[in-house]
Amino acid sequence: MKRHFVCVVGFETDQLDKEGNPKIKKYKFLVEDVDIFSALSSLHDYLKTDSRGYDVKSISEAKFEEIIGQTEKQHVVQKLG
Repeated sequence: MKRHFVCVVGFETDQLDKEGNPKIKKYKFLVEDVDIFSALSSLHDYLKTDSRGYDVKSISEAKFEEIIGQTEKQHVVQKLG
């Protein structure tokens, strides 16, 4: 049975902080997979074509009662904004 995981990913921006390091902007992704390790692997596969540097900040199981209008793709990765 597939479960859903919320993944928080930090992406480097073109802006620099006071120390000269790139500022980080965080985004949430919803990943559907069988377990947390597969979800992390799916997320990395999804992000490998992104040219920005990124760091997975957290991943946790999403606690939803029901997902309505769920797609039937094998690995679903959606940006939550």
